[in-house]
Amino acid sequence: MNTYTGSVYVQGRMNVTSHKESRQWDETHQSLSCCGLKSYKNFETSKTWKKIYRISNTTVNSKIPASCCRLRDSDKFPDNPKEVIFTKGEECILKATEASAYLDGCWDKLRDEASWPAKMMIGFGVVCVIIILLCIILALLIIHYTNYDNAVDVQISKEVKNEDDYAEILNESIYSVSRGPPTYYAHSDYSGQTYKPNKSINNNNWDGRASGNYYVSNQ
Repeated sequence: MNTYTGSVYVQGRMNVTSHKESRQWDETHQSLSCCGLKSYKNFETSKTWKKIYRISNTTVNSKIPASCCRLRDSDKFPDNPKEVIFTKGEECILKATEASAYLDGCWDKLRDEASWPAKMMIGFGVVCVIIILLCIILALLIIHYTNYDNAVDVQISKEVKNEDDYAEILNESIYSVSRGPPTYYAHSDYSGQTYKPNKSINNNNWDGRASGNYYVSNQ
C-alpha cells in the first residue's frame, strides 16, 4: 500500500487515478466491497496516498480513500467516475462509518475468490465418485438378479408319482402343481437353482400347501 495514490473525492464526485496499481486497488475495493489489505487502517501508513480533499470549500484529511466509500451505482466505477454517486460521501471521508464505507480488509475476500475454482473442482469430484459408486451398485444388482433368473436346471433322481412323493422330496415345502411336468424352485439354501423331476406326475390336477423353503410351479 506504500505506492498507492488512489482516486480523489472532489465535491461529491470521484476523480479516478491514472496510476495502474492504485487503479487496481480502487477497482478491488468496489468489486469486493472491502478496503485495504487487512483493513481500512492500512492506509494510515501509506506515504503516497492523496488523503487531502476539499469538502464545501474546506480542506479535510480523509480517513479512507474515496474508492472505499459506498456508492449507489458502483457498476459505473471506474469507467464513468463523474456519474458515480456516493451513498454518504462526506460521512465516508470524514468519519468512515459502516453505513458509508467498506471497512473490512480485502485479503480474506481475495483468498476466497482464488479458492473458489478449487472448491468447485472438489465438489465436482465428489459428485463423480458418488455417481460411479451408484453405477457399480446398480451393475451388481443387475448381475445378481440376472443370475437368479437364469437358474441352472438340476434333475431330481427320485421318481415322482403322487402328492406324497412331492411332500417327501420337498420336506414339507410349499407346492402348487398344475398340468404338465412340475418344476421345483429353491428359495433359500439353494437360491438360484431350479429342480425338475425326471418323471411327470400321474395326477397333474391337484394343489397342496405346506411350510418350507421351496415351492412347486408348472413353468
